[in-house]
Amino acid sequence: MQHSLICHVQMDSTWPGCQVGLPKRLFKQLSCKPGTRMRIKISSQSVHAVIRATTREEVVFSNRIGQRLHFQGGRISVRKKGDTLEFGPVIALYVVGSPENQPPFPNMTRMVCDTIRIGEEKGMYVYAVIPGGISVREQRAFGARGTSYDKWIWCEQPYPDIVIRKAATFPKGVYRQAKTDLNILDKSGDIMFMAKDIGDKWSVYRWLWNYEPLRKHLPYTELYKKQSQQVVDLLEQYQSLYVKPVRGTQGKGIYKLTNGKHNGIIRIENTAIPSQMQKIKRTDLLKNKQMLPISSQSYLLQQSLHLLKHQNHLTDFRWMIQKLPNQNWEITARICRIGREKTISTNIHTGGQAVLAEQWLYGHSNLLPRSTKEILEEMDEIARSVAVAIDQKVGGVLELGVDLGVDRNGRIWIIEVNPRPGRKMLRLCQPEVRQLSLLRPLEYAKYAKGF
Repeated sequence: MQHSLICHVQMDSTWPGCQVGLPKRLFKQLSCKPGTRMRIKISSQSVHAVIRATTREEVVFSNRIGQRLHFQGGRISVRKKGDTLEFGPVIALYVVGSPENQPPFPNMTRMVCDTIRIGEEKGMYVYAVIPGGISVREQRAFGARGTSYDKWIWCEQPYPDIVIRKAATFPKGVYRQAKTDLNILDKSGDIMFMAKDIGDKWSVYRWLWNYEPLRKHLPYTELYKKQSQQVVDLLEQYQSLYVKPVRGTQGKGIYKLTNGKHNGIIRIENTAIPSQMQKIKRTDLLKNKQMLPISSQSYLLQQSLHLLKHQNHLTDFRWMIQKLPNQNWEITARICRIGREKTISTNIHTGGQAVLAEQWLYGHSNLLPRSTKEILEEMDEIARSVAVAIDQKVGGVLELGVDLGVDRNGRIWIIEVNPRPGRKMLRLCQPEVRQLSLLRPLEYAKYAKGF
């Protein structure tokens, strides 16, 4: 791998033609000579320029260089390869938003702004791009960089070396464009596409089921065939079930079904709106006189688990695991999610709270039948196994949020896997780890491009 240096590039409109100015220290470090003509490259685009000395501390680009490469300056890494000075990496964050919005990226603006800042500190040029913002055929990109939460500049940007998908879902207005973009990016030979979609919940469940070491940690799950007998049979076996959208996010659209004791009544609870509880007769369900209150999309039926509770507050855990440049998977964060009293969901978006997992488990060790240290180590091992299994199947995975539960017997369960874990929980209880979680995907991307 070529050795790279971090520099600050400044534009100068008074320099004519295609010229690049290097501070004295960089001539030696990059083995360049004043007056030579070199190729200046950013991503797949390049231009030839005369190298000259400058008394400034920054690298200087003449305006024509900036216009040709669509680069406005900033902190970035540079390396020499033959007669080429290569600047990069250029990383585009694929998000949802609009130049007309203020702030521009709903629920993601803070994350995008902080990622751009962290990238610049580490010598990476990062910007945000929305559906339709990258043309692989024309090798052009239009995106935004923010100097603060509410100040953004939208303009043509350097064509990216790497695109990291950050948006989990896309609204109807841009869904088709996003689907087209992501398909093209996935097949592109000149852009490294990372944080790919790992598939729906049913696909992930089957992959993990086929990975033998994880099978014992998976609750029984079936694809709902919209048959009442299927629901009744599973309720007879497990007493309660979760009905989950195959492609749901943020704990929305999930229902819990519970068998009434000896009265033939099935109780239906909405995880997002606990007050909306319904009751239907089992006989009416079987005769199709009453149906489950769900939409026409695909759903899973999943065995309900008797997870740890404290004072009627349900708890589960989110392990954030990220890939390092050495290809190993590292646990970045361990979070305990605590649901509201007497509710059936712990999701932060439905009112749950977040605390450090170690803090909660050690503080409630009286609820555990074995040592907290042993449980934490096993949860780490399970999260790593999940990451390895999915990365082997999909490839291009940078990070995962692995949702785990611990039942009253100390058994650990895999509840769900999220390919784009949010940072809200970290912002609430571990701000410094949130910063690390934003940095690690960038570090992996920088290493992957040889910087």
